Amino acid sequence: MTHHTPGPWTAEEGFVYAGERWVADCLMGYGIHDIANAQLIAAAPDLLGALKESISLLRYARLNLTNTQFEADPVVKRIRKAIRKAGQN
Repeated sequence: MTHHTPGPWTAEEGFVYAGERWVADCLMGYGIHDIANAQLIAAAPDLLGALKESISLLRYARLNLTNTQFEADPVVKRIRKAIRKAGQN
């Protein structure tokens, strides 16, 4: 499991911070896209947490499925893939 800088993260003028700690520089010369990229990156810890929580909620909502059926669900697959992409289990 990859350990990232704990959130919350904030985006300020194209830079991403975790408190006072600098996390990322998104100033690549693309103007408004740089700001949007910084905002998306700053949301990453929150999005990862929400995805992890959603797996539990989906499992509860789909109690009638076997574990194999649940893991084969397209939404579950997309969530698992995104969590893995973030270096998590």
